[in-house]
Amino acid sequence: MKLLLTLCLALCSLLSFSQAKENFYVLDSNWNQTVVDSAKYLFWIHQNEEGNWVQSYYHMWGPMIKMETFNDHDGVQRNGLACYYYANGKLDSIGHYRNGKKEGSFVKYRFRTDDSLEQEKSYEYANDSLVSVSADRQDPAAGKTANGDKEPEYPGGLTQWQQFVGKNLHYPDRAIGNKVKGEVKILFTVDEQGNLIEPLISKSVEYSLDRESLRLIRLSGKWEPGLKNGQPVKTDKIQPIRFVLTTE
Repeated sequence: MKLLLTLCLALCSLLSFSQAKENFYVLDSNWNQTVVDSAKYLFWIHQNEEGNWVQSYYHMWGPMIKMETFNDHDGVQRNGLACYYYANGKLDSIGHYRNGKKEGSFVKYRFRTDDSLEQEKSYEYANDSLVSVSADRQDPAAGKTANGDKEPEYPGGLTQWQQFVGKNLHYPDRAIGNKVKGEVKILFTVDEQGNLIEPLISKSVEYSLDRESLRLIRLSGKWEPGLKNGQPVKTDKIQPIRFVLTTE
């Protein structure tokens, strides 16, 4: 398994000179390029649908460290979503850049004792200047709170979601070969029409499991929107996706 990964990474490194749409590098403890057996970190670069370049750093066999979006392959100017993570893979903060400048909300999160995500503080920026700070604690994916209110859900509810996952989830070979398991959590927004907006990792486990979880969410299509007083509203949702080795 490691030999195959080594060959893949070597091939991707060669492709980097032509700025392929997806590159992988393995890094040592000093963040220098190395071989798989000596690697501490995995560095993944890929081009998204908007044509921007997304750079993700992972512990070699563990959770994500950070993800940033750039205008360019070499990561000179940030442009788009940026996410930063605690050492245990839980989301620490997110924000957006526009042509190298902070724009919109930068949100700091913390996890409660029940492992639910809470917005601890929000910083609002305009053209790289801080406009306001909000310390109101909010749950980005709060459930039902009153009659006529409900959180977004997959069409048909939990049973249909479980069937969808059972049919479409593919346990990555990289994770199977190294006995990696766990529960990835995806944070996304469901708009009034049921469209999913900007899914991101809110609890990272490992590169291949995270990537498969994002693929699954994007494949799931439209969801039933959240309701407020019986009316559809744009609502955040956190969806867990569990990976369990069948030999257990």
